[in-house]
Amino acid sequence: MIEALADPVVRRLMTVPGVDAVVGLSVVAAVGDFVRFASAEKLVAYLGLHPKIRQSGNQPASHGHITKSGRAQTRGMLVDAAWVASRAPGPLRAFSKRIKARRGRSALTAAPGRHAAAPN
Repeated sequence: MIEALADPVVRRLMTVPGVDAVVGLSVVAAVGDFVRFASAEKLVAYLGLHPKIRQSGNQPASHGHITKSGRAQTRGMLVDAAWVASRAPGPLRAFSKRIKARRGRSALTAAPGRHAAAPN
C-alpha cells in the first residue's frame, strides 16, 4: 500500500472526495495509462458508466440505464466513492442535488460516478 501512495496518479485521484488509496489504486490498475483515452467521455464509456442510447430513424433518442461494460469491480468502487462524495460538501453534492431534483432518486445511482470519472 505504501508503494501505491508513491504513485502520483493515485495521489491525484485521492484528492477527489470519496476516493481512498484502495479505490485510486483499483482505478489505475483497471485503466492503465489515462493518456490512451482521447476524452473523458471515452474513459466513462470504457468504465461502463455511460447510459445506453436507443434511436431508430427520425425518432428522438431515449437514454436508458448504464451499459455496465468494462470491469464491474472498478465501476462499483467509483459508484460507491461517488455516493460518499455526494454526501460531503462540494461540487459533487451540488450535482447530486440537481440530478435528484430533476430526475429523481433512481437516476442518482451512476450519475455521480460518471461525473467523478470524467474530470475536467
